[in-house]
Amino acid sequence: MNQPQIAILDDYQQVAFQFADWTPVREKAQVTIFSDHISEEAALVKRLQPFQVLCVMRNARHLRSICRNCPT
Repeated sequence: MNQPQIAILDDYQQVAFQFADWTPVREKAQVTIFSDHISEEAALVKRLQPFQVLCVMRNARHLRSICRNCPT
């Protein structure tokens, strides 16, 4: 069985794993942290296509529009 793919967006300070214990999540899912910012929506949608779960560290950045354009 494939593990769910989780994307953590906008972790500019690379602190997501420091502020919470992600161990139980990482045992059941693949977690990828993105510390860079992609402002172009099409490029962001392309990056996020493999992911089933999005965690947003900062603002929602047009999250509704992005989710509408992602296949999963």
